[in-house]
Formats: sequence, structure tokens, C-alpha cells
Amino acid sequence: MFNVGKFFVTAVTYRHLLLRSRSANIGDHPVMLGAIFIHQDKSRATYWQMAASLKKHCPELVDLKVYGTDGDPALYQPFKDLFPAANHLLCDIHMRDNIEKKLRALGEKPDVSMQVIQDIFGKKQGTDKTAGLVDCAGGDFQTAAGALYEKWTAIMEEGADFVSYFKEKKEHLIQNCMSLSTRIACQLNLDVYTQNANECMNSVTKRQTGK
Repeated sequence: MFNVGKFFVTAVTYRHLLLRSRSANIGDHPVMLGAIFIHQDKSRATYWQMAASLKKHCPELVDLKVYGTDGDPALYQPFKDLFPAANHLLCDIHMRDNIEKKLRALGEKPDVSMQVIQDIFGKKQGTDKTAGLVDCAGGDFQTAAGALYEKWTAIMEEGADFVSYFKEKKEHLIQNCMSLSTRIACQLNLDVYTQNANECMNSVTKRQTGK
């Protein structure tokens, strides 16, 4: 989403599965621009109208398998309501930023915060990656989460508050919309979902408006 004057612009993008990208930087399939919605607020009611319009004017979306969003409930909840059979993917980057913001608000030390982030999202070193909570599947997720709650309570100054926040606000979202089980169901396998392609399309589209 981006602004044009007093208006918000939300673009729907998709990957064209019948085409192959020449550049490996953007994935196997090219990103295409779909519907564009211009609106005056970011309320759930407005996004519901957006999702309902997609469903009405694109009847083939009755078989929608998966959609991805950032972490705004006002945006993703209407899609959950109107496309209940589709899998929902949440952006890894937006979730990471949101949790980092919470850690800063709690006043946690940078090294402890980094450990918590790596516990959740894993750690990359070159081509190697240490798995995080998002890389758990099935019953392993709850087992790993329980172990992390004990660890965080021990190493964090505000561990109890963070664990309470994570259980209430993040655990179910990560398990249902970001975990390895979800990514496999959406044919992402080991790759996490991000909105980089959508953000890139937003940037290109905004430049064309001259704003």
C-alpha cells in the first residue's frame, strides 16, 4: 500500500505460474500487477469491500489456494472471512519488525533481543541456516515454543511480559500462517514468505503516478 495525496492505494500482485522469470532475483515466476484499490481509510470495512469486490468480479478466485499479507488484521481478516478455504501467509519481515519493536519497548538488551529473534526466525550464516520456531512443523511447534518460553523467561529482564505478549498475539499467527507446515502446504517449502515483490510493485506503480 502507498499514498497518493489524501488517498491510499492497495495493489494486488500475483505470480504468473505459466511464465518463468529470466532473473533468479525475483523467483521462478514473474510478479504481475492485478487489481488496484483506491480508498480513503484503512478500516476493516474498507478492506472487506476490497476483498468482496475481488470475489465478485473474479469468480475464478473461488478456488483461491493461498494469499499473503502484512500483519494488519484489518486487511487480512476480510480475506479469511471471504476465502475460508485458502491458506494465509504472513510476511516474515513485517512479523520480525513487529517483534523487534516490542523488544525495544520492553527495554531488552540488544544481544538478548537478537537471541530471541534468532530463536523465532532462525539464523543464517552464508548458505547455512540454524532453524527457528518458524521452521517447526506439526506437534514440534508447540514443543519448541514451550522450551523457548522457559528460556526467554530466564534470560530476559521482562521475560514474563514478553512471553505473555507472544502467546496472546503471535504464537497462533506464526503457527498457522508462517510455520514450515503452512509453507509446505503453500508449496514454499523451506522459503519464508515476504512482501518484497509487492513492495517493489508498489514502488514502480507510485513512480508512474509522479507522486
